[in-house]
Amino acid sequence: MINNNNERMFIYHVFINHDPKKKDSIGFCSTIQELINQLDYIEFMGFNTVMSNPLFPCKSYHGYDITDFYNIDPNVGTMEDFEELLSELDKRNMKFIFDITLAHTADIHPWFLDYINGKNDYYMFKDKIDNDISTDMHPTIHFYRHDYKRYILGAFGGHMPSLNVQSESLKKEIKRILQFWINKGDNLGLRLDAIYYNKVTALNHDGIPYCEYIRKCVDEINPNCVLIGEIWDNKEMLNKPVKYSETLGNVFDFYNSFGIINQVNQGVPYEQIRIENPYKRSTLFSCNHDTTRLYTMLNNDINKVKTVLKAMILKTDSDISIYYGTEGNWYGMVCNGNDLPVRSKMDYEHMGNLISGKYNSLIYYIKDLIVQAKNNNINK
Repeated sequence: MINNNNERMFIYHVFINHDPKKKDSIGFCSTIQELINQLDYIEFMGFNTVMSNPLFPCKSYHGYDITDFYNIDPNVGTMEDFEELLSELDKRNMKFIFDITLAHTADIHPWFLDYINGKNDYYMFKDKIDNDISTDMHPTIHFYRHDYKRYILGAFGGHMPSLNVQSESLKKEIKRILQFWINKGDNLGLRLDAIYYNKVTALNHDGIPYCEYIRKCVDEINPNCVLIGEIWDNKEMLNKPVKYSETLGNVFDFYNSFGIINQVNQGVPYEQIRIENPYKRSTLFSCNHDTTRLYTMLNNDINKVKTVLKAMILKTDSDISIYYGTEGNWYGMVCNGNDLPVRSKMDYEHMGNLISGKYNSLIYYIKDLIVQAKNNNINK
């Protein structure tokens, strides 16, 4: 069993499609069993961790509008499949991290249906817009629900209402959810999707206390469990994700990830790339399911792609997340909120051709960089 929380993570980030109608067009895979079948491919490249979007029952193909925190979406598999995935990863000395949304749910979640019937305090309705509430990325968080004739607070829309993190009964439920999943295996970690936006309902709009509560709960269950917070940041608010890193233990490093990409795009040579790392621990990423793909960001320049990957892997000690398809020079752009171009279906036959060397790809370049980084760590 893996219990080394200090090991540097080389993460292969996959997207699992929840909609059977889209199984031929979206995602690295559409079932847990398909993911299990591709673990040898992922391990071959040197990755020691796999990360995915949520696997819970949900409304949409992406899984981020959760309707049940205690089960696996039957469209992607069963609990037995999930446990088999953890077991197969453990045999390879690999971790699994999957997304969980502890700051919002779907509007058809039983919790929300109970809330509108006055049975809990897990959400927040408003009779009018409260101008004191704002977020850095989503200035509009009041969504008028004509069916209820009130405003619902939601960082991502009225269909994904924000959880009221001031509710003591909700926090007890969150602890039970964490205990349920973390006890599934020592090689299981969690990525806290959009956790920064718990500030929408937090006292004084301070998101840190809720994250402190989550970390405390996790430490009581398994202090070695990896938590990664998704905290958007920029130069002006760099101190905020630093605080979240100190609280949770790890955050997605947006500032340096895009900073490295921008420097390379501007022609800065590898030796002169600057990286600021004030975090307790952080995860750099080449791109992900919400961003334009790396190859496209760098104007389809393979040498620039190599420089970015080399800088992320060899110039830092940060954990590294590489999005599926990067090894195959995949391109795609997020445009007007449309994420589908960066979540396209993985071609397994093409993957085999990458390994065989039939096509020019980055698969062996990434593999060699990871080997170098692991050797550098051993020799320190």
